[in-house]
Amino acid sequence: MLEWLRFGLCALLMALGLFFEISAVIGVFRFQYVLNRIHAASLGDTLGVFFLLLGLAVANGLDMLTLKILLLIPLFWTTSPVSSHLIGKLELTTNEELNKEVSLWKR
Repeated sequence: MLEWLRFGLCALLMALGLFFEISAVIGVFRFQYVLNRIHAASLGDTLGVFFLLLGLAVANGLDMLTLKILLLIPLFWTTSPVSSHLIGKLELTTNEELNKEVSLWKR
């Protein structure tokens, strides 16, 4: 009975992570501007990776591998937003037409 409960929790967490990853991919393809795409990708990636790794940790049980999986979560939580911030900053400094694009957002 306990195995089925663990399997169900693992499946639920991984399905939730897959939902966030798929919604991030859809957001990246649907948004028109780079800054909106970065926002969708970074939020979906952060939540999706969290739930997927948590599901893997539940599926594995209490083990040394589980500790390694759980240590990956803070790594991804710091690297994904930092990299998306740097890409956004690069877009702000290199895109000369950004003021025109931002004025289109206000309409």
